[in-house]
Amino acid sequence: MDSEHLLALASDSDADVRAWAVEELCREGPVTWESLEAWAADPDERVREGVWFAWQGSWQAAGRLGAADRERWAALVAAVAEHLGGMPYVDVLGAEGLPWLEALWPHLGRLLDLGGRSLNSSIICGVLQDALVHGHVRPGAPALDAWLNGRSVERKMALLSVVQWFGAHEGWQRAIVEALVRDRSPIVSSTARALLQGRPVPDIQAREWAGNDLERC
Repeated sequence: MDSEHLLALASDSDADVRAWAVEELCREGPVTWESLEAWAADPDERVREGVWFAWQGSWQAAGRLGAADRERWAALVAAVAEHLGGMPYVDVLGAEGLPWLEALWPHLGRLLDLGGRSLNSSIICGVLQDALVHGHVRPGAPALDAWLNGRSVERKMALLSVVQWFGAHEGWQRAIVEALVRDRSPIVSSTARALLQGRPVPDIQAREWAGNDLERC
């Protein structure tokens, strides 16, 4: 099917037709930033998901476009993640070894602050764990220190949830815990203290810490 026909179908009144056409265009092209942003804002979730699943590979037209402008790409990915209301699609942000983190980091905190359990778990598992374990970000770096010294409980608890998996007694894990053990949020400080002392802590991701009306960093 030629691209002109696909572009026409991407504006069809039937959402299933639009979703199929959008996914094909994202894979094979032609695709522009303007068309991606329009499809990502489509009122039907099936169309938005068509964009999401199609841009995962750098070999696809949308992926190549994103690799050329990581900041704009990360902003678009984050906007769709937010619009999907917590659905666990953030794993794509680490796909294909693309250097997402630098461009994505400014958006991670905003997404965590939404407080959606599925979305937060996906960010923690799909991005934060990899970033911390592989040394892409460490305590002392301005981006991470802004989280440790800020006022967002969600961001601090997300960091502690990664520490929980890897132990709190050495390296970057201990530095994070020590930075948060005297935090003014009772749930943050008590969790950090328990991790530092080696006491059992319930699965942090399963705990309710959202709803804190604090100023975001």
